[in-house]
Amino acid sequence: MTQRAITFAIISSIALVGCSFVAPEAFAATSTVNDSIANVGENIRDTPILVNYISYIMGFGIGMTGIGKLRQHMESSQVPLKDGLARVSLAGLFVSLPSVMEILKNTGKLKGTAGDYQCIEALNSC
Repeated sequence: MTQRAITFAIISSIALVGCSFVAPEAFAATSTVNDSIANVGENIRDTPILVNYISYIMGFGIGMTGIGKLRQHMESSQVPLKDGLARVSLAGLFVSLPSVMEILKNTGKLKGTAGDYQCIEALNSC
């Protein structure tokens, strides 16, 4: 097997295990199609948790390869600096993705804990 196929198999295995931990009821045996659809509908709200797990794992993995590329650049000028910096920046994006998702989720709330809007008295619509 090639390195690419091994990497794909490892990532697929991690994703499958993550799905089974996050939404075990979705994989449970049901008697009707309606029950299966209901299980998927109920467990779809757990998808952000799975995205968080995958995001953190990918962020830390890409960050480690970025640090390795930076180290290679320090040892040899043949390796460009941009490769290491790009990977470290991408790792930062992946690690911050769950926080950004939470901010976006709370932005639209009108009467929530994180998204309260101030009332403008001149509008009298509060």
